Amino acid sequence: MFRSYLTIAWRNIFRNKWTSLINVFGLAMGFATSIILYIYISHEMSFDRFHDNSHQIVRMVVHFRGDMDLSLPRGTPECGSVAVEQSPAVVNYLNLKNEQSTIRTGENLFDDIDLLYADASFEDFFQFPVYRGSIRQTLEDPAGIVISRELATRLFGTEEALNQTIEVSKTFVNQETGAYGQRFITTRIGAILDHHKNNSHLQFDGLLSMEGMDSGWKSGMFLDKFTYLMFSHEPEEPDREAVEQMLGTRINDLLEGRFNIDIVLQDLRNIHFAEKLSNEYGITGNRELIMAFIAMALFILAIAIINFINLVTARSGKRATEAAIRKVSGAGKKDIFVQFLGESLLLTLVALLLAMVVVELFLSPFASLMGRELQLSQSDSLLLFSRLLGTGLIVGILAGLYPAWAFSRFQPVEILRGKTSGGKRNPLLRVILVVVQFGISSFLIVCITVFILQVRHMKNADMGFDKDHVVSFLGVSESIKSSYPAMRAELLQHPGILEAATSQTLPGTGESGMGMRLNEEGADDIPIWEIRIGEGAPEAFGFKLKEGRWWDFDRYDDRTHFVVNATAARALGLTQAVGQEVVMMNRRGRIIGVVEDFHYRTLTTRIDPLVLSVYSHIFTSITLRLHPENRAEALVHAREVFRAFDPNYTFSPYYLAAHFDRFYTVEENNNRVLGAGSLLAISIAMLGLLGLSAFIVTSRTREIGIRKVMGANTLQIMGTLFRDLTKWVVLANFLAWPVAWVVMSRWLENYPYRIEMSVWYLLGAGLLTVFIASLTIASHTWKAALTDPVNALKSE
Repeated sequence: MFRSYLTIAWRNIFRNKWTSLINVFGLAMGFATSIILYIYISHEMSFDRFHDNSHQIVRMVVHFRGDMDLSLPRGTPECGSVAVEQSPAVVNYLNLKNEQSTIRTGENLFDDIDLLYADASFEDFFQFPVYRGSIRQTLEDPAGIVISRELATRLFGTEEALNQTIEVSKTFVNQETGAYGQRFITTRIGAILDHHKNNSHLQFDGLLSMEGMDSGWKSGMFLDKFTYLMFSHEPEEPDREAVEQMLGTRINDLLEGRFNIDIVLQDLRNIHFAEKLSNEYGITGNRELIMAFIAMALFILAIAIINFINLVTARSGKRATEAAIRKVSGAGKKDIFVQFLGESLLLTLVALLLAMVVVELFLSPFASLMGRELQLSQSDSLLLFSRLLGTGLIVGILAGLYPAWAFSRFQPVEILRGKTSGGKRNPLLRVILVVVQFGISSFLIVCITVFILQVRHMKNADMGFDKDHVVSFLGVSESIKSSYPAMRAELLQHPGILEAATSQTLPGTGESGMGMRLNEEGADDIPIWEIRIGEGAPEAFGFKLKEGRWWDFDRYDDRTHFVVNATAARALGLTQAVGQEVVMMNRRGRIIGVVEDFHYRTLTTRIDPLVLSVYSHIFTSITLRLHPENRAEALVHAREVFRAFDPNYTFSPYYLAAHFDRFYTVEENNNRVLGAGSLLAISIAMLGLLGLSAFIVTSRTREIGIRKVMGANTLQIMGTLFRDLTKWVVLANFLAWPVAWVVMSRWLENYPYRIEMSVWYLLGAGLLTVFIASLTIASHTWKAALTDPVNALKSE
């Protein structure tokens, strides 16, 4: 019996190849997209949850109250130990400090190595898999270093890396001048980490012992460490509030009340999706993107399921006679019910299998696009399979239930006499299909339009300085630093190099958090970001001076003064800032200039108070301003000059414009995914409408014939069919537009510098959906309008 059911089901599927293909393909794409997005969402939601005590760990966040709303995920060096001493609920602490270093092995240099200074308690907090050695013992050794397996391969290839000695560049403070610098320190590899988990907010190449940090730098650090606390149990609100208040009082006393600071303890499991904090470290997530992906998966799956159910139901109307003949031949209600329900489940099963193939093909490219390593554990795979199978069964039952029930209850004599078709055209199903599908499509088109235009606005907006014609060289060597004046003169010999400058940091690459106040009794500090630059930097970067002047580098005492941006001047309460005496972290100086506000970070964050300083004699990068017409020749000349002054220096141009563009890569990739999802949703809607329109036109063959006999021409008949189908598309747009307007207006509020919502986005989406629907049904309506009415009426 089962074999008979299966044979008939396959025959019906292949007899209606086109409709079956639409059904299976649409549902398979819906399933596949949902599976891929489910895997991504599951991965994002798993961040930092694999550590043994993740529910007991919090991170300290410093929040500056008042006019400047600034939050930093950092603490002072003693916060952790104070919390353990004064709170019985806190049982352990960990301090981390990130630093980008260079590693030297023999004559080989390896740049851009992300290291973390860490206390020996690191392993108590974070359980990263260890390949060789001991993390705790290594971090107890001031000269110890833990490296990842990937870095070990990069440094030594197939050679054993454990217990090898390498030289690592570390920051130090010159006790005589107070200036920062870097020097190489010999370290021993005491442990190697296995493959690093991608679902951790900490992403690093190695760990250095906090005991090996330069004492001058360690003592001078303020809000420069990530401080983690471990509670004896999952922290409850009273314990949390007590520790926050105690630490807040401690820091405010330490700063002598110059700032108004609150401490917030952030759960480890919430770090990935927490609000954007200044100077955050590691991988951060986007909760709104997760919600968008969830909505996208539901939209696509909903469109696919609606298509499937409606097309199965519509097609079944043509099989009323088959059901009647089978009943006359002895089939019972149960047989008819099982037959039609089984065919629907079979189509669903085929769609599921095709979906798994699509997932296997596209999961890896999707993971690369999102910058994640996506894979499911065995338990997660079983859970996903069970949910997917359950969803498939529900969809198959819903699609086959109506025709199975309808045909099992009808009397065969009524069907054979033509008193019932067994599957009468149901306008309500058609309305639901078109309105829901194209309402979702219109909504998605509006969303994608706004996404793309907002990212384009951020990428092309005026940054307030020239990032397009500058190129920088990072990590310059000591020999280059010592001979820089002569080197600068050589560089400027080429007409393609308009300016050469030095700096410790570049705009957008890591500003230092400081505090500044007026040199007056009782003046309050304001949080302020600092960029340390050298001679030629204002001209190289094209900073625009609003008032005052730049530094006179021929006067040594002039280097103690500051240039602030317009936002800092307002935050200090100054209408006339030039000439005002200020104090920045115990350094006294005078404001000699005010620079116009520029975006030293991306347009995803607002412009905060900024100070430009030149007091430090140590620089780590050289920036060249190039003439736009002969950049290539200028770089060739620069390479020769760098090679002349240091043959071992790795000449690697660093383009600031590309650096800022990389900030928007994530947004662009997200837009690509959402755009591809929207295109898929619209395509499935088109396929569904194509299949449904074929059935509708076929069911109205007699009506079309009568209209033609009564004198209607081809265009009138096409207009009638178009009107009956497209009016629901228009209704779908009117329902989708208010939702799209509200959702996207709220989304844009997350960006301080944003485009404005426009009614043209809605109208464009509406016209596009109507155009798509018209194209979809055009072939069927045209063919129906050209049908000979004699043949149409004869067949009826």
